[in-house]
Amino acid sequence: MSMENFDQEDLKMLTLFYKTMNETENKEEYIEMNTKFHHLLSSKCESPRLLGFIETISRGFSQDTPQIIRGQIEKSDKEHCNIINAVLNNEPEKAASYLGEHINRTGKELVVLMQNDNLNI
Repeated sequence: MSMENFDQEDLKMLTLFYKTMNETENKEEYIEMNTKFHHLLSSKCESPRLLGFIETISRGFSQDTPQIIRGQIEKSDKEHCNIINAVLNNEPEKAASYLGEHINRTGKELVVLMQNDNLNI
């Protein structure tokens, strides 16, 4: 994650998306803000390989995990808090680590659900 690519407007929008996710009780709005949050984060990435990976995992279920994985919103809120704080504190290594952990945990839980045929869709 290239922190120098974030301007003040980007940081303001990331914060707005995060706050809206935390305050809404509407799953559709949560999913919309979650999508925007992740899109803005990935839009500042300069690694074509990582961007390709992000694009691949963004297809399919990834944006709908709040509806599919039990407790996903609560888990994601904590992870998003870590990510946004690291970004706002200009700590790119921490931000990238937290984002990687978030994606990894979500992916593992989604795979388990798919293997057990327990998708709530």
